[in-house]
Parts: sequence; C-alpha cells; structure tokens
Amino acid sequence: MCAELGIPSPVLLVVAHPDDESWIFGPLAVAIRRAGGRVHLLCATDGGAWRPRRGPRVPEGPEAVVGVCAMRARERRRAARVLGLGEVLAPGLADGALAEAPEALAHALRHALVRLRPATLLTHAPDGDYGHPDHAALWAAAARLVEREPRTVRAFGWPEWRDGMLDPVRTHLRRAGLTLVPAGTARRPEGVVVREPRALEPAALRDARRALAAHRSQLGARPPGDLLGRGVVSRWWRTQRFRMVRRA
Repeated sequence: MCAELGIPSPVLLVVAHPDDESWIFGPLAVAIRRAGGRVHLLCATDGGAWRPRRGPRVPEGPEAVVGVCAMRARERRRAARVLGLGEVLAPGLADGALAEAPEALAHALRHALVRLRPATLLTHAPDGDYGHPDHAALWAAAARLVEREPRTVRAFGWPEWRDGMLDPVRTHLRRAGLTLVPAGTARRPEGVVVREPRALEPAALRDARRALAAHRSQLGARPPGDLLGRGVVSRWWRTQRFRMVRRA
C-alpha cells in the first residue's frame, strides 16, 4: 500500500496506446514509485494507426505499419524507463480496433492479472477520456474483468478532467475522421477521489515531461503534436483527478 496516496501496490496501468502511459498517468506513476509502490504497464495496441501530419508522407502497406509499430514500441520503452515502470506487457492488438476484438482484449487483461497480480488497476475514463473508442473499449473490458476478479484487484481507478479541458483533442480526432464515443453516455460508477487537482511534485512533473518527450513521433508544431505540448499537458495534469472504487 502507498499510504501517502491511499493506492494499494502493485499498480497496473492499462492503456490503449504508446504515450497514454505518459500524458495520462505520468505524474501519478512517478508519485506512486517515489512513495515506494511498484507500477507495471499493459499497453494494449501497437500504435500502428498513427501517421505524421507533416513531413514526407508515410507509404501505406504492411511494411510501413511494421515500421510505425517498431518506432512507437521504442518510444514506449524509453518512456517506461523514465517513469520507472516495472514489467511492460504489449500484446500488440490493432490500433483503432479494440472494440472489435473483445476476446483478444479480455485474454490480454487476464494474462496481465495472472502474471502481475496487481492490487490496483488504473485505466482510461469510462467515456474514453475524450471519446476515443479504444480508450472506452479498454475501460469496459477492464471493468468487466475487475467485477469477475474481486479477490485479485482491490482497487479500480480512472482519471477525470475539468469539463471541456480535453475538447481540443476531441475536435482534432473528429476532424481526422474518428468516430468518437458521445460525451456523457458511458456509465460512471461511484468512487472515492484519491487524488485531487493540486500542485504536483516538481520531481513527478519533471519525470513525466521527460517520459512524454520520449514519444517524439507524437510531438511537433501541428496536431497531434501541439496538443501534447509542455504547457498544454501541464494544464491537463493540474486539473486532473483520479477516482477509485475500492473493494473490501
């Protein structure tokens, strides 16, 4: 147990894409580690749907996708080292298609629980944070698994942001043609807030920024890079809180 944070350890971060571990959970992951807890990572997809919005056009086809996935895996590994994460599991499910692969997703989650035996599972918000279908599918799958494994997972949590804070991300993805989960449609279980927005520890912010910087493909002067800029993400972190359901 991380007594300072009230979060049972070890903790498993369950995220959809490479970089989600850093921009969503970075400061909290560092705070848990600095408080003596252990943090592991399950990154469900390979990130292969990403394409640059500037520079030379990336050719389509299997070879191009393999190259993108390898690049994003390297970035994820660098970020995990910066955050001080323990084991990193990467089942390599298809980016953008988690809702279409419920059995494979459930298998990956069960494998993580058996291998890592986490006391706390942290994942995306019920509405997919900003409506991302992969994020929403992962939350639903994790919630179902936690219901079936009450003896293993003692706490189940997710992030919340101030209303409208992530609207720029939602707008960007909608313009990119992604069908988003409508805001307010997901079931939001009751839970206790375990981390309110407040001044974040300088060390946690420093390491979280370094981890985010490891995802070079996601940073730049145009979307999505400008959405993950230092000032923007810092505002998100300073208005973010985490809600958790604890089990007896």
